[in-house]
Amino acid sequence: MKLKAPDDSAVTTVSPINWFSGICLAAFLTICYPSTGVAKSGAGELNATEEWVVTQTRAGEIADLSKQFPDKEKDKRKLSAHFLEELLMGALPGIKLHRHGVRIIGATIDEPVDLENAQIPCELWLEHCQFNASADFNSANFAGTVSFENSAFKADAGFNSMKVGRAVFNDAVFEGPVDFISADIANFEANGAKFQNKEKDATFNSMKVRGYAFFKNAVFEGPADFGSVDIAGNLEAQGAKFQNKEKIANFSSMKVGGDAYFNDGVFEGPVSFILADIASNFSGHGARFQNKEKGANFSSIKIRGYAFFLGGAVFEGAANFASANIASTFAAPGAKFQNKEKEANFGGMKVGGYAFFNDAVFEGPVNFALAEIATALSANEAKFQNKETEANFSSMKIGGYTFFNDAVFEGPVNFVLSEIAGNFHANEAKFHNKEREANFNAIKIRGDAFFKNAVFEGPVNLVSADIASNLEAQGVKFQNKEKEASFGGMKVGGYAVFNEAVFEGPVNFVGADVAGNFAAGKARFKNKEKDASFGGMKLGGHAFFNDAVFEGTVNFNYADFAWLDLSNAVWPKAAAKFHMQGMSYKYLRAAPNEPESHRALLKLADRSAYSADVYNHLEEFFLRQGYRDDADRAFIKGKRRERKENLHGLSWVGSCLLDWLVGYGRRPWQAGIPCAALVALGCVLFSPKKMEPQKPEDTPRVYSRFWYSLGLFLPFVDLQADKVWKPKADQTFLRNYMRVHIMLGWILVPLVLAALTGLIK
Repeated sequence: MKLKAPDDSAVTTVSPINWFSGICLAAFLTICYPSTGVAKSGAGELNATEEWVVTQTRAGEIADLSKQFPDKEKDKRKLSAHFLEELLMGALPGIKLHRHGVRIIGATIDEPVDLENAQIPCELWLEHCQFNASADFNSANFAGTVSFENSAFKADAGFNSMKVGRAVFNDAVFEGPVDFISADIANFEANGAKFQNKEKDATFNSMKVRGYAFFKNAVFEGPADFGSVDIAGNLEAQGAKFQNKEKIANFSSMKVGGDAYFNDGVFEGPVSFILADIASNFSGHGARFQNKEKGANFSSIKIRGYAFFLGGAVFEGAANFASANIASTFAAPGAKFQNKEKEANFGGMKVGGYAFFNDAVFEGPVNFALAEIATALSANEAKFQNKETEANFSSMKIGGYTFFNDAVFEGPVNFVLSEIAGNFHANEAKFHNKEREANFNAIKIRGDAFFKNAVFEGPVNLVSADIASNLEAQGVKFQNKEKEASFGGMKVGGYAVFNEAVFEGPVNFVGADVAGNFAAGKARFKNKEKDASFGGMKLGGHAFFNDAVFEGTVNFNYADFAWLDLSNAVWPKAAAKFHMQGMSYKYLRAAPNEPESHRALLKLADRSAYSADVYNHLEEFFLRQGYRDDADRAFIKGKRRERKENLHGLSWVGSCLLDWLVGYGRRPWQAGIPCAALVALGCVLFSPKKMEPQKPEDTPRVYSRFWYSLGLFLPFVDLQADKVWKPKADQTFLRNYMRVHIMLGWILVPLVLAALTGLIK
């Protein structure tokens, strides 16, 4: 039987049952035999979004989901984590990644992304993407650049030990903890990034960056750990904000091969740069370190270039630069160290160039002890405002000049054992603490020291200071009335100038040694109770006290002056408040011209506390000058002061006789006056009417009352008249007076002879 082909109507007419069977068969075949033209994932078929991403990636184009699916269709921007993992690793069947890599913008990934240990063979962009679950890139190896610019990580983000060429996280947001520990990156960019987790670290510990690392305007709301980071190029964190107030922003042991910039950075919590190593420069221009409890710690930091804290950097807590090593300049002009309790510590800091603290404000204690600054330290107009704790510069070493012009010290200050290789400038500086001293004990200054118009309201101590050149303190004011301005044992290799200086309290220059001139013209020593002491002072040049005013005791005991000018000086009115015992000098002047000066010096000696050597030195000085009469006057005044101060009884009488009779041997002619008077008196008393010859045979001889009186008076000389004549028997008084006349001759004539021969001195 032959089969008959169906007619047209049979062919076109199909029952509903047949249509249903056909559809089912087609569906079955589709499931069993997928098309080789559309890639599928191992978990199932790609959605439309993923297919579009694959298409763009194949073509080397950017898959910008935000443009492809506007905000009304933003739900379509989602990519599965598995798809993303397969795509990035090149594991999707039938997909060969373009040389431009994978560039996706605006994707949302809800599931955890696991690319740990993944090998990413191409450049990767995942920009403006949102990772709603954890993102694990730990130990991933990226062949090219990876960019997460403007992406948001809602949960943990792990990049631990990641290796990549250029990593870009600009404006990225990390809401969970982020981990870059031991990551190895050619260049790192996180400008404007926000690390928002307040409890857990954003940790970059031991991260290695072979180029630059940028964190400009980044915000860290939680702790940030950059400990042991190794950056070969620059670290730039200008405007970065570290907002966690409790936990540390840690940069300790960080290494930077280029510059480190933290300009305008804000650190609300503690920060540590301990042992950080910066190969070039460190800039903290305008930075603010706001933690008041733990502060900013730069201890032992090494900076091979300069360190700048310009633009009024602010330290609200402790600032610790102890043992910091700055190869070039350290500049913090206008910086504000605002913590009143905790220290701004620069102890042991080494600076290879200049250190600038001009206009800086230190509200709390400050410590520069043992700091070493190679070129110069400048702190002009700096303000040290803590009244209780000292500003400590002890044992500091400066290789050049030091400037504190117009600086203000509200509390004590300590420069003990500091060494300044150049000049020290503190002109118009103000030392306001009234109780505790400004201490410059044993400071060494190899150049000049300037304190012009400085004000010391409390005690000042320059004991044993060693100034190789000049000390200039014109117009300086020492205002403490109770405590001493002490310069005892100070050495000055040049001149020392205190012209117009004002000393309200006691002053001590005992043992000071000035090789050049000492000038205190118009200086005022106003304390009436305590000494202005220059005892034991040594001067190699001239000493000027012209027009100086001394209201209290003045002590020049054992001072050694080459040339001393006391012209027009005003001395205390009370007697014996001027001491010159043992004072030596080669030249001394108390008035512009010599005669007036000599008279003034004799008056000054009379007003001084008695010491024989005061008059002896004056006598020697007048003799050297060729003024014998003034020398004699000095000697006589000295003997008279001795009689007044020390002699009593017969010694006092004997001194009076020597004074009256021969001027202590310097005026032997004085004895001639009583001698002549006695001879004349004898001429009156021994009149011829009262005299008679001793022998009758001498009656014819002529009697001369003068020769008789003179013959009686002169010892050792026999004029024979006294052997020829005698008072009459009834002249009892005359007979007795004759014996007195002879005795006075024996007293006075030997005195005259002794004075003439120099036996009486």
